[in-house]
Amino acid sequence: MRHLFTSMLLLALCTFANAQVKQAEYFIDNDPGFGKAAIVNFVPGTDLTNKFNIPLNKVVTGMHTLYLRVRDAQGRWSLTNSSIFFVCEVAIKNKVLQKAEYYVDNDPGLGKATAVTMSANQKDASVNFKVDVKSLSAGMHTLNVRMLDNANSWSLTTQRMFVVKDGALQNIVSLKYYFIKTGFTSDTYTYSVPVPSPSISLNFKANLSALTTGQDYTMQIYAVLANGAQSEIQSKTFKVISAQTITFPAIATKIFGDPDFDPGATTTSALPIIYTTSNPAVATIVNGKLRITGAGTVIITASQAGNQDYTAALPVSNNLVVNKASQTITFPSVLVKNVKDPDFNPSATASSGLPVIYTSSNLAVLTLVNGQLHIAGVGTSTITATQAGNANYLPAASVSQDVQVIFSLPANNFTLSTTSVSCKGNNNGEINITAASNQNYTATVTAGTISTTYPFAGTLSVKNLPAGTYSVCVTIAGYAAFKQCFDVVVTEPKDLSVYAVVNPTLSTLNLHLEGGSTYNINLNGVVTSTSKSDVIVPLAVGRNTIKITTNSLCQGIYEKVIDLPPGITAYPNPFDRVLTLSVGKDLSSAATVEVFDMKGTKVYAGKNSISQGQTTLDLAALAPGNYVLKLVLNNAETHIKIIKK
Repeated sequence: MRHLFTSMLLLALCTFANAQVKQAEYFIDNDPGFGKAAIVNFVPGTDLTNKFNIPLNKVVTGMHTLYLRVRDAQGRWSLTNSSIFFVCEVAIKNKVLQKAEYYVDNDPGLGKATAVTMSANQKDASVNFKVDVKSLSAGMHTLNVRMLDNANSWSLTTQRMFVVKDGALQNIVSLKYYFIKTGFTSDTYTYSVPVPSPSISLNFKANLSALTTGQDYTMQIYAVLANGAQSEIQSKTFKVISAQTITFPAIATKIFGDPDFDPGATTTSALPIIYTTSNPAVATIVNGKLRITGAGTVIITASQAGNQDYTAALPVSNNLVVNKASQTITFPSVLVKNVKDPDFNPSATASSGLPVIYTSSNLAVLTLVNGQLHIAGVGTSTITATQAGNANYLPAASVSQDVQVIFSLPANNFTLSTTSVSCKGNNNGEINITAASNQNYTATVTAGTISTTYPFAGTLSVKNLPAGTYSVCVTIAGYAAFKQCFDVVVTEPKDLSVYAVVNPTLSTLNLHLEGGSTYNINLNGVVTSTSKSDVIVPLAVGRNTIKITTNSLCQGIYEKVIDLPPGITAYPNPFDRVLTLSVGKDLSSAATVEVFDMKGTKVYAGKNSISQGQTTLDLAALAPGNYVLKLVLNNAETHIKIIKK
């Protein structure tokens, strides 16, 4: 919320005898009428000197005028005083105050005034300090205060006028204070200063018996001197805050591995609870929640430090018991092993992440070597996986499975190949399987969620397949644990892609071809076939018609008409500074020329007149290298490769 902090000195400005100020009010920009503006709280007196905050949250950015006036006991209003101020939007996020300084009367310059002791890195600061007035002459003076933030920006300078009087300073003997709010003014209370002095700094317990909890009040306080004189009234707004208590129900027993949880403590104030833990090895605090870190018992303490509305609550503690977590073993099926296979890890895992221990029921088939299974011979052995648990986990239930070791199959026993579909959308692809060893195989071919089985002995051809990715898994009858899987792809032909560039200097067409294995090029009725991806074909002067296909018309057809103007040349090429363009029989009177480097960046552009079939270009500014010149004659476009020496 934005506020305008202002001090005001209002006089009745009339010569009425014994006039006393009974009411003060202010408004911004527009006068709502006498007695209808915002009320200023004060102690009635003949003159009014006060300071107060004006909320600006509803005042738009820009220039405004603040108006102030007072009314006496006879209902007469003073003249309305005005002051112009400016409201601006200032980004205060991450802005904190670093220091403060003051000076009297004459400004020595920013950063050169007297420093005020304060705590740095505060968004708001309230500081008390003494100003040495011994060297000041009697009379009116101005105290100026300003602050510097962490962005090295100074605040506006706040000013306060004061009077230095001749004579010895009087001791302060007592403090008088009272409390006000809208529609309420308390009695005036007196606090006697234990040790009277011209200046004092002390704390004392104010009488708040007449105040209501939760309400905002302004304390008005002034000093009484030994000679009976009174100081200026100082104001401080505060709220009467309440006590709060914490309710912390017993925490239910948890299991290691449970997710972070809210311990469930609440306060009568609804302010956020702060938790602490006596044993981080069992539980820690993360983002206001309990995170279990191990099995055991820990004391969790809930506290609330209070705020401007509530006092600190008494901490409350509860025990948290965390039991060990259960764990399970996942033991994937072990494929049929070859008697010549190397040692292997059966790949059993515990949900706890702890290591799994194996045992073998038939050491003539499988033994344990350095935590892995070693094949000793052909046959079957039951492998049991166990996990004994630890400080945080209970023992896991053991899991067993039979592992079969069979005769040797060659590592390259299966050869798979595919035949692509002839055209996009066709279903004439194939998967071909060849086995080096004849067995009673079954191939399961899966595409998406659809699986089809095919029995075979040595070879298999699965036909009429659309393009796509297939999973092929082969099993052997009588060996339930044997399974070998492959991923294959039935492809489809790509679309024909042609990139063509005309070389007018050589009267040729450079072609880059993709998508087929064989390309049929029909240039001006002459057909040639090639398997090359890059081909150069000659062009005739005038109109050339080219048509390119593959052996599969479904890949597409490329057709283009190319006009080759007669006699268009660039010389000398390579050139040093000046390049001459000859347009031959073209009757254009002007030519549009653009030059591009090999990255495609335009390095020259111009429109040149043609005289006697020629035009010259001054390209001295180009760096040595290769370039492409684009020549446009009566909307006919020609590209020429040029070389700058």
